[in-house]
Amino acid sequence: MNISRKMTVAQRTRVSVAALVFATCGLAQAAEDTASEQIQSPISFNEVDRDTSGSLHWQEVKDAYGAKLESLHLDKSTTLNRFDKNGDDVLEPQEYAELSRTIARAVAKSQDTELAYQAGDQRQRTAERTFQGQSDMQAKAAVTVDQLPADNADRVEGFNVINRQAEIVGEVEKVIVDDGKVQNVVVSIGGFMGIGDKDVVVDARELRIDVDHVVWNTPLTEHRLDNLPEYSEDEHS
Repeated sequence: MNISRKMTVAQRTRVSVAALVFATCGLAQAAEDTASEQIQSPISFNEVDRDTSGSLHWQEVKDAYGAKLESLHLDKSTTLNRFDKNGDDVLEPQEYAELSRTIARAVAKSQDTELAYQAGDQRQRTAERTFQGQSDMQAKAAVTVDQLPADNADRVEGFNVINRQAEIVGEVEKVIVDDGKVQNVVVSIGGFMGIGDKDVVVDARELRIDVDHVVWNTPLTEHRLDNLPEYSEDEHS
């Protein structure tokens, strides 16, 4: 038996999602650009100055911006201390202009952060869906050894046998054909370079062909498989 089966191997079939993720990135970028264009323009001074006094009282600013001020932790005291340069407890047009720009920049930054999060989340979901779809397709397309034509089944002889944990647990020694159909497979386990190994019989339906090896639908390790009954040619002749 091939000595290489003593090694642990990773799954050989890998799913590439690079192309689809690249396309998703393009869509995410387009969404970010559109959202950036939709950021509201600062509210004009005249719109806020409801009493047309030519200066803005705190209540007018609060009515105009509401939750935005709370999210930026701008209460009356903080707002006036920061933007009321002449200390008259109201905002003049120039002072208001600085406040409105500050709010607009903060809102834009918050939206950019949210868009980045959403785009990353979308890429992750797309990758997961793609991987799952590819895995489902592979599962549907999988061919078990019992489905092989009887006159061509011996092509898997010599293939490594891998368990669910991607560990090489044996090697296909022989394919047993009965009534023109593949019924069982003799798998050689244990031993070293063909010395001291043991042959066991496995139902061909439990072995799935995967490129240059077969996958045995079993969680058992090589050590535990050694407890299986040994194959007798007389019993399967």
